Amino acid sequence: EEKSAVAKKKRSTTTPTIIVPRANDILLGKNKNAFQHPGNQRYRHKIAMHLPRFKACIDRLDKIILVKKVAEDILDHGRVRFLTCEKEGWVEVPFSTVRNKVAHALRDARRQFQFPTMSPLKEEEQQQQQSSQWL
Repeated sequence: EEKSAVAKKKRSTTTPTIIVPRANDILLGKNKNAFQHPGNQRYRHKIAMHLPRFKACIDRLDKIILVKKVAEDILDHGRVRFLTCEKEGWVEVPFSTVRNKVAHALRDARRQFQFPTMSPLKEEEQQQQQSSQWL
């Protein structure tokens, strides 16, 4: 744990410009290049692997702890960096941004896979709730 704490501190204090992202890096953005990047593909796979544990979380604190562990696991595994494109080039983002991105990815994945597995009764109940919101 001491090693990961040092690595987190190092990641959060340095934001060098990167000329060429590595294959393991995760590129932030919604463009085609980011979506098809090998690091982003592995990232989506990791998120899918952790989704059952995220769904099983009972309260907010459990989710916070899990998100932090997933973010640390992704960063500590295989020299992975989360990069964003700035005007000066690719820049590594701080750990707080990584944690937020992981949390959003898990929530989005949960929503994406929630509806197809829903029972017809629960789906009807949710549709009624949604329609009552517009009234």
